[in-house]
Amino acid sequence: MGIDFIPELVARGTLVAAIDYRLTPEYKFPAQIEDVMCAVRFLRAHAADNNLDPDRIGAIGGSAGGHLVALLGTNG
Repeated sequence: MGIDFIPELVARGTLVAAIDYRLTPEYKFPAQIEDVMCAVRFLRAHAADNNLDPDRIGAIGGSAGGHLVALLGTNG
């Protein structure tokens, strides 16, 4: 997945955060989605510091990142 769209998101006032997560095979599932969920919790906890609405956080990703986004969207 290309990242050419990121400057446009930033120009429109969107905070963009690129996260890292533990990789397989060294770390077994569900370590990866736990890392993504932890990143969202961090963004929400520090929302005021970044002028961020904690109720309006989006996620995008490609390949394994896209899979994690799908899991994030369906996780309670």
